[in-house]
Amino acid sequence: YFRIQNPWTQTKRYDPEGRYIKTWVPELKNTAASALLEAPKDGRPIASGYPLPMVEHSAERDRTLALFAQHKAARR
Repeated sequence: YFRIQNPWTQTKRYDPEGRYIKTWVPELKNTAASALLEAPKDGRPIASGYPLPMVEHSAERDRTLALFAQHKAARR
C-alpha cells in the first residue's frame, strides 16, 4: 500500500494561508488563500494565466489504486 496525497487536503491541513505555494509559485503570489484550498470546479483557473489541473485528482487516485491492486495481484 502506498499513499496518494491530495494537494488540496494537505494545503487545508498544513498551510491554510498558502504561504508555501505563494512563495514557490510566483503566478499565485497574489491569489487569495481561499482559492488555493480547493480544486477549481467551474472551469476557471485559480489565477489569471495559471493553468487548470491536468487531471481530476479523485478519478486519477482511484485509477492508480486500481492499477496498483492489479499489479500486486499479478505478482502473487
